[in-house]
Amino acid sequence: MKKRSNRQKRKLILSVLCVLLAAWVVVEAIFCFAVIRLEMNNTLKDEMYSNEVLVSNLDDTYLYPEYYDSSDGMMYREIEFYRLKKDIESDSFTYDTNTQLVITYDCGFEGDFDTDKGIFVSFSGMFMSENDDITGGVIDYEAFINSFKEEELKEIKDYLSRPIDANGKRYYLICTEFFYEPYKLVIIPQSLDLVFRENENSWHMSSDIVKSYSLNVEKNEGFFHFKMDTDRSNVIPTEFLFGNFSSSGLVNLPNDTKERIEYIENSDFLENAKLYSESPFKCVYVKATPIEVVSDLTVSIGTDGDYDFLREVHTGYFIYAKRIDIFEACKDFLFLGTVGIFAFFLIIGALMSIMLLKNLDTREKEELKRREITNALAHDIKTPLFIISGYAQNLKENINPEKHEHYICRIIDRSKEVNELVHKMLDLSKLDSFEFTLSKEELDLAELVNGVLSDYTNLTDNKSIKLTVDSPAVISADRSLMSRIVTNLMENAVAYSDIQTVITVQLSDKFLSISNVTSSVTEAELSRLTEPYYRGDKNRNSKGNGLGLSTVKSIAEMHGFRFESSLDKNVITFTVYF
Repeated sequence: MKKRSNRQKRKLILSVLCVLLAAWVVVEAIFCFAVIRLEMNNTLKDEMYSNEVLVSNLDDTYLYPEYYDSSDGMMYREIEFYRLKKDIESDSFTYDTNTQLVITYDCGFEGDFDTDKGIFVSFSGMFMSENDDITGGVIDYEAFINSFKEEELKEIKDYLSRPIDANGKRYYLICTEFFYEPYKLVIIPQSLDLVFRENENSWHMSSDIVKSYSLNVEKNEGFFHFKMDTDRSNVIPTEFLFGNFSSSGLVNLPNDTKERIEYIENSDFLENAKLYSESPFKCVYVKATPIEVVSDLTVSIGTDGDYDFLREVHTGYFIYAKRIDIFEACKDFLFLGTVGIFAFFLIIGALMSIMLLKNLDTREKEELKRREITNALAHDIKTPLFIISGYAQNLKENINPEKHEHYICRIIDRSKEVNELVHKMLDLSKLDSFEFTLSKEELDLAELVNGVLSDYTNLTDNKSIKLTVDSPAVISADRSLMSRIVTNLMENAVAYSDIQTVITVQLSDKFLSISNVTSSVTEAELSRLTEPYYRGDKNRNSKGNGLGLSTVKSIAEMHGFRFESSLDKNVITFTVYF
C-alpha cells in the first residue's frame, strides 16, 4: 500500500515538473526572441546614426579636390579618401574587422574604395624625418601574404599561435616601415619585427625583438615611404595574418563598375537601411547612400585663352556594412534573464511539489483515518448485531419461552446502542463538513453546566462532582453544541475516573475544564485521545466508542475555541479555552 502511494506521488510530481519544464522552455524562448528583436532594433538605430555621421562628412568642399588629366584636357574632382580616414579615426566611428566600407561611382575613375579587400589599420609613422603622423589605410590581404617567403610566413604563424606565458607575455607582429598612399588609403608593409612583450600597446623600444623581416614589395607611384615612430607600435592583427578577418563578404559587389552601379541601384538597401540575419544571433547592417561626383570639362575656344566649362555630375554611392553579434551585445542580460526565469520556475516547482506532497500526505492520512473509523465502526456494530441476531433466532425457534421478554429487552437495548453509535458518527461527520453553520447566541455557561450535571446526581462507585464557577460565565456560542461538549466531557470523566474520586468542574467566561483521577491513561496515549475510536490499552474492553472527545474537539474548533488536555500525577484535565 505504501509503495503504491509513493509511486503515485512520484508520478504526480514528475508530471508537474514536466509541465513546468515545458512552460519554462516556452517562456525562455519567448524571452530570448524578445531580447534579440529588441537588441536588433537598437542596433539598427545605432548603426543608422553611425552611417549618418560618416555620410554627413562627405562634403564636396573637401571630398573632391581638383586635378587635371592632360590626356583628354579635362579637369576632374576625385573623391579624397583621406577625408574618409579622418571620419574613421574620429570619436564618432570605430572601424573593426566586422565592418566594410565601399565608395564607388560611374565616372570612370580608378580606385574604388572597398575595405573588403583587406583590413583597415591606423599606423604611426615618420615621413622624411619629420614629426610623426597618424596614417590610416587598408592592407590588402592577398598582396600582404604574397610578399612573404613561404618559410618566413610559416615561422611567423608558429610564433603567433603560441599561448601567453606565465609572465603574461606573447608574440606580436609589428610593422616598422611601410608605403602609404594618402588619398586612396592604401598601406603596403615593407619591414616587420616579431616581438615578445606583455601587450600590444607597449612601446616598441621596450620590446624584445625576436626577428626582423623585409618583405618583397615594390614602391608604386604616388606612395610615400614611412618609418614607425619608436614610441608607438604598428601592430598587425594576428587574425588578419591567419586569414580570419571577418569583414570579407558583407557586401559582395561585382568587379565591373557598370555592374556594380546596377547592382546597388537594384538593391533593397539603397532606399532604406537593412538588417539581414546570418544566424539566430548574428546579423549584417547594410546601407547605400547616393553621393555626387562632379567633373569640369575644359574646352579652349580661341587664341585669346578664353575657355568654356562644361560641368558633368556623375552618380556615386557610399556603402556602409557591419556584421553584428547580437548575442555578444546582450549576453549579460540574456544570462541574467535566463537565470532569473529558471530560478522562478525552480522555486515555483519546489513550492508546488511541497504543496502537492503535503496535500497528498493529508489526503492519505484522512483516508487512513476514515479506514480506521470504518473498521472501528464495523467492529463496534458487529457485536450488538451478533447479539440481536442471536436473540431474534431464539425467538424464532421459540427457545426458552420464559426468557422471551428478556430477549426482547436485550434486542431493544442493543438496537438503541447501534442507533446511538450511528447517530454519533453522523453528527461527527456533519461537524466536519463545510456546510454546517453555527447558531451562536449569548448564553449563561453556569446555567447550561448545572443543567447537564443534574443528570449525574446518582453516581456509582462513590464518585462525586465538585463545581466551581467564576461569575459571570457568559459566552457567545451554539447552545446545543456547547451542551454536547459538557455532556461528552462528563460522560468521559464518569466512565474513566477511578473509584471513590472527585470529578472537578471549573468554568468562567475564559475557559471550561473538567478533571478527574484516572489510572488507565498514560502520557503517551494522551495526545491520541481525541482521535475517533481511539481508546487506551486499559480501556479497550470498557463501555464506550471513542467518539466523545473527538466530537468535543470538532465543536471547539468550529467555534474558534482551543481544546487542550493534560495529565499530572494521574489527574487528567480537559480544557476548552474560549
